[in-house]
Amino acid sequence: MESPGGRQKSRNAKDFLRKFDAFPKFVDVDFYSRSFGGGIITVVTYIVAVSLLLAETKLYLKTHVKHDLYVDNGRGETMRINVDVFFPNLSCGSLGLDVMDVSGETHLDVVDHEMRKIRYDRYGVKLADALNDEHGKEEVVNEKAFDSNETETASSLRKNKTKKTAKELIPRYMEDGKTKYCGSCYGADVSGANRGREQRCCQTCEEVREAYIEVGWAFTGASSMEQCKREGFSEVLGNVHEEGCEFKGFLDVNKVQGNFHIAPGKSFQQGEQHVHDLSPFPDGKFNFSHEVRHLSFGEGYPGKVDPLDGTKRTLKLPAETGVYQYFFRIVPTTYTYLNPFKKDISTNQYSVVDHFKPVDAASIQGGSSDLPGVFFFYDLSPIKVDIAEYRTSVWKFLAEVCASVGGVFAVSGIVDKVVYKGSLAIKKKIQLGVQD
Repeated sequence: MESPGGRQKSRNAKDFLRKFDAFPKFVDVDFYSRSFGGGIITVVTYIVAVSLLLAETKLYLKTHVKHDLYVDNGRGETMRINVDVFFPNLSCGSLGLDVMDVSGETHLDVVDHEMRKIRYDRYGVKLADALNDEHGKEEVVNEKAFDSNETETASSLRKNKTKKTAKELIPRYMEDGKTKYCGSCYGADVSGANRGREQRCCQTCEEVREAYIEVGWAFTGASSMEQCKREGFSEVLGNVHEEGCEFKGFLDVNKVQGNFHIAPGKSFQQGEQHVHDLSPFPDGKFNFSHEVRHLSFGEGYPGKVDPLDGTKRTLKLPAETGVYQYFFRIVPTTYTYLNPFKKDISTNQYSVVDHFKPVDAASIQGGSSDLPGVFFFYDLSPIKVDIAEYRTSVWKFLAEVCASVGGVFAVSGIVDKVVYKGSLAIKKKIQLGVQD
């Protein structure tokens, strides 16, 4: 049996909650009463109303984005391609990057201050910070401290902090010490297409190679050529499978259909054909396993996803080499900030599919039309996406708050009436049962 003290506490709690009843019940025309059930419903109503108010406020303060589609009417624009592709099994000296588009514009062996080749050893340790073929500069930078477990070869590579460029290695005079140095082109300067021209000098291994290309000769026998021996060309060829290479930087291209590719050998134009000289690589085995660390067409913006980032492709046996192809559909995009002090962004999104075709290494030297490498083909969509930030208007916010809070109180009032009427009906039945 409940003690008098317990009944008093229960009565006090009910009286306290009864004060919160926002739905008083009229006893008659002039009087109304508050109930315990009404107090509980009122407390719950206030909690729900405050929660909804906070949710609406958070939604109002949040920045939303809307997407609109238009026909892209841009003309004569350029597009920036950001590239970061890593090849763990091919050296920088064996690879080149070429860019071409349908307008006929072609850029061969694109390596400058905007696009760099970064050398790695076979263990994935960075050896070179930049390899600039245009200016003949090579810089070796050590990013990791020497590890006691490192091989002797890796250690010796780290000691070569700097390496002289091909032009710096050119002697000033011939062997007589008086005549100004003029390197031989080994017959390529006065043969074939160059027949009848004045004999020229080939000062570097690259110039000999270019002379061979002009007359259509395969670049063989480099190990016996003075310029190539001086520059360690044979050593470079020997390291083809002993080093890795990362292409990192950006390309500014015309905003038309085109492609860029990373492939072995020296590239050149022969008539209307794009050709790669693979004669220095007689085995034809190029492991084009690679990782696309980042690839985007234009700047980033909040929420942008570049689907190719982090993609890895590994050459699987029995394939000796092959062609990796990526096909992009580029969608021009503008992003407009709500903040007037932030500059709007003109960029591109893309979708991509890829394909791999194995190539027989023996067929490459036999004149196969399949050039091993990694090819990126891109085409542009005629539809442009406009993404704009916006925020809900204050009038809409007030209307939604009033609707939410008012709806909660209206429903609570109905619930209170049902509960109150039900409790009265139950009490009457109980009283009738007692009287009987």
